[in-house]
Amino acid sequence: MERTRSRPPLIFGLGESVADYLVIGGVLTLSLAVPQARAGLMAALAFGALVSPSLALRALALTWMMTVLNPGIVGEGLAGGSLRYAVIFSVFAAALFRGIWTSRGLVPRLVVSTIAFPAYAALAAVVVSYAVDISLLKVASYCVGVIGMLWSVYLLDDSPRFERWLFRLVVVIVFASFPLIVSGVGYFRNGSGFQGILTHPQFYGAFLGVVLSWLFVLRFVEHDRSRLLLATIVVGSISLIATEARVGVAALIGSVTFVALFFAPSGAQRSRARNTFLVTTTVILLLLIIFPAVGEAIYQFAIKEGRGNPQDIAESLEQSRGQLIFTSFMNFLDHPMLGIGFGLPSDPARMVVQYDPVLGLPASVPVEKGFIVTALLEETGIIGTALFILFMIAIIRRALWSRRSALIALAFAVPLSNVAEVTMFSLGGNGLFFWVLLSFAAYSARAAHGAEPDQARDAQHAAGDPARDAAAPVAPPDPA
Repeated sequence: MERTRSRPPLIFGLGESVADYLVIGGVLTLSLAVPQARAGLMAALAFGALVSPSLALRALALTWMMTVLNPGIVGEGLAGGSLRYAVIFSVFAAALFRGIWTSRGLVPRLVVSTIAFPAYAALAAVVVSYAVDISLLKVASYCVGVIGMLWSVYLLDDSPRFERWLFRLVVVIVFASFPLIVSGVGYFRNGSGFQGILTHPQFYGAFLGVVLSWLFVLRFVEHDRSRLLLATIVVGSISLIATEARVGVAALIGSVTFVALFFAPSGAQRSRARNTFLVTTTVILLLLIIFPAVGEAIYQFAIKEGRGNPQDIAESLEQSRGQLIFTSFMNFLDHPMLGIGFGLPSDPARMVVQYDPVLGLPASVPVEKGFIVTALLEETGIIGTALFILFMIAIIRRALWSRRSALIALAFAVPLSNVAEVTMFSLGGNGLFFWVLLSFAAYSARAAHGAEPDQARDAQHAAGDPARDAAAPVAPPDPA
């Protein structure tokens, strides 16, 4: 199947890395210094997304970055916020046209699988939702956004180049945020958790937990020796602890441990990864024994001392997310089959629609849910939850098929980051960037394998050639 070749940007003849840092840093600097310019920048990105799949994915990531900046720097307004939907629909339209044109109407299987969950959610919302227009708007944005991202990555033939670009985006955000760790602006939202240049400590913590999972595996499992990669891991880890976001730490530890123990790319690398994990665990245990203050600090971090003064971890979890989970579950028991409507708050009285100050269109409907499973059960019932779980299994299966440990880490870290705050359906927040990462984890291996997992399996079966199963893993790109 023919795929579109995406050419790397050239800026006055500069090299790839310099050009990337200039573009990402320039967009960030302009957005922070002149917040009103975000609307114009998003409009330009919407047009740029039509050029190539690579530019489309970059446009989405930059749109996410501009949408979630620290209100202590740019103010609370959502100038140009609704224009992010223009970028999302532009990416979808370009992927639809380009994909059908190059494949002569053949739609990728995972893209087809995407439709089942939002189609059911939309039908259920028409029947049960107490705000049908909001539910349908969220279903449409989710469906269009995810399809556009998956299909754009599917059409990429330069996924190592795009992975390097993603790394540079993370570098810019982490190092631009770090100086604010000694400034009140860095703690603008609640005065306690570090949020950097992003909108909320929990938000920044979830972002760091996911991207650090990817970077840790690149460094310690795939053995990428880049000094910049190591520096980003160190600065990002300090920042993650400062955010006080337990979900980010949980996503990082869970995904890295799982990948290191079970999905290192070869026997020797798996053995080294396990040894590294055991040595690290032993050192941590020794530190806890020799220096009890270290264990006390970890415990205080886990219970978030000073936030409601919880007596233990169970009480801390109850104070932070327990009531949200309980309310969602009770709503599910009342509406077990169809739910209450996709994307809606548990309590109708708490629904607040934020409108874009420039265009006057609905830009955001904040919904806070404590756990992705109870949130899905509450909003879409048993059937919708089952459909979404099957879709996530398909994504993880393709990441496993890639034999890239870093991609597997991403595929596990994103769902893990939703165990305490549901972000995967919020394309106005972290959900937009997380789906770029999930799409990349699912389909970037096509550049090496040249086919989808099902296509490769069918071809191998027809040829009777088992050698492909023993193929060496794809070497990770150098992110430096």
